[in-house]
Amino acid sequence: MIDIKQIRENPEKFKAACKAKGFEVNIDLILELDRQILATKKKLQEIATDKNRLGKAYARAKKEDQDQIFQQLMELKDKEQDIKIGGQISVRWLNVELGRAESKLINIDEALREFDELALLVPQPADDDVPLGKDDTENVEIRREGRIRQFDFEPKDHVQLGLALDIIDIERGVKLAGTRNYVLKGEGALLHWAVLHFAMDCMVSKGYVPMSVPLLMKDKTMTGTGFFPGSEDQTYRMEKDRLNLAGTAEVPLTAYHRYH
Repeated sequence: MIDIKQIRENPEKFKAACKAKGFEVNIDLILELDRQILATKKKLQEIATDKNRLGKAYARAKKEDQDQIFQQLMELKDKEQDIKIGGQISVRWLNVELGRAESKLINIDEALREFDELALLVPQPADDDVPLGKDDTENVEIRREGRIRQFDFEPKDHVQLGLALDIIDIERGVKLAGTRNYVLKGEGALLHWAVLHFAMDCMVSKGYVPMSVPLLMKDKTMTGTGFFPGSEDQTYRMEKDRLNLAGTAEVPLTAYHRYH
């Protein structure tokens, strides 16, 4: 989630980021919710301060004065409950069916949930030197490394080579697990592990620390790393345990550094 302080300081920057990345997020509503939530929290804090003051006064007061102080405490408690439970915060949104803006009153807890749901959708603005485009067809080539090798024959791709060498079985992989699955066998499996070891040795030599992490993540871990909300439909979920299969080590490794 983007720090609300950044959105307060430069809302236009995040409006532009939403537009550039195709996110329909009402930045003005987020700021209005933020303003009203802060004002409501301030009222609650003032009431808590008054209750604390009256509580100390009650303990020191004479018996004949305690009833009056107690009554004031009850009035503050009722006022506190009205603010917490009653509709104190106004939210405006566009009713698409009616074609007009409407408003509703919600309490502080509902406002906080609404704020979180909206704020989680705000994208990180791209760096100033990143070219913007509607999709990958508008990607900009920055540079090329090395030379593209030219062959005097028609080269085979990895599937053709793997089938010819009998080191990959796509047909049975699909039967076992569905589309885009395969089985590596014999030297194909050995080659796979060799490449993994080679990559690991290279990274370790440069100072990287190898880590073996859990594959199933809690919802808050997926949310904290930016995969939720938005990617729920693309995530395999264990409903019984309320856990999600991480499609990339980015999720557990990023979340790992949250805890100390």
